[in-house]
Amino acid sequence: MRAPGGSSEVTAATASSVLLKAALRYVRAGWPVFPCQPDAKVPFPHSRGFKDATVDQDVITSWWTRCPLANIGLATGGPGPDVVDFDVKAGAPGRATYERLRDAGLLVGCHATVTTPSGGFHLYYLGTEQGNGSLSRHGVDFRGRGGYVLAPPSTVDGKPYVLASRRSRFDGQARTVNFGAIRRHLNPPTTAPRGVRPDRNSDHSALVAWVAGRTEGGRNSSLHWAACRAIETGADDQVLTELVDAATSAGLPRSEAERTVASAQRGSRR
Repeated sequence: MRAPGGSSEVTAATASSVLLKAALRYVRAGWPVFPCQPDAKVPFPHSRGFKDATVDQDVITSWWTRCPLANIGLATGGPGPDVVDFDVKAGAPGRATYERLRDAGLLVGCHATVTTPSGGFHLYYLGTEQGNGSLSRHGVDFRGRGGYVLAPPSTVDGKPYVLASRRSRFDGQARTVNFGAIRRHLNPPTTAPRGVRPDRNSDHSALVAWVAGRTEGGRNSSLHWAACRAIETGADDQVLTELVDAATSAGLPRSEAERTVASAQRGSRR
């Protein structure tokens, strides 16, 4: 029997039920979620985005009752998952990068693979304290602490995120992933860390890799030193962005990393 108002209402009602049930499944697994705008990647205006993410089932039910077609934003980084995002749109080399990292043994232990509306895919790992990172020229991003992804069955432009494969997080096979190791494999240092002093207009990948390997307690000062050396030797804005990404992957908050690089830039103009 057709419901009053036609089949579109049936479809909307079904979609809203599926979204709420999915959101509740994520929070029962201990993954904090929050609502994003329907059929879009962005949070609602005046919300705090991933900072609103929660595992409170009553709050989740209330959110999706008010907006049944809201997409599911999944806060990444422990207790949520870490996610490696491979991009293939507009010719991005995410597929080739995936194969390169897979063959190097750096992607072992993912417990879910999700295909994205743009044709790329997300690999889910156990969450850690790692921050976000990006290697855009390789078509790969990392979503950790301070980030989020849309989770199935969310849609963008009418196309869904789809769970392609899954294993239990608790079967002993699921593992963490090391984005710093991924970065170093894709952008290997050209010199030993102790010799990181690039000449003018030289390759700055060694500086980027060195910053990615810094540990807590020295990350900010290391980033500032590296940014100053990069600026002195003719680095462009892309190198400075990569330094911010490297510091973020090492655990420095992105806002702090950006302020540190901006400080180095101001010092270079004095």
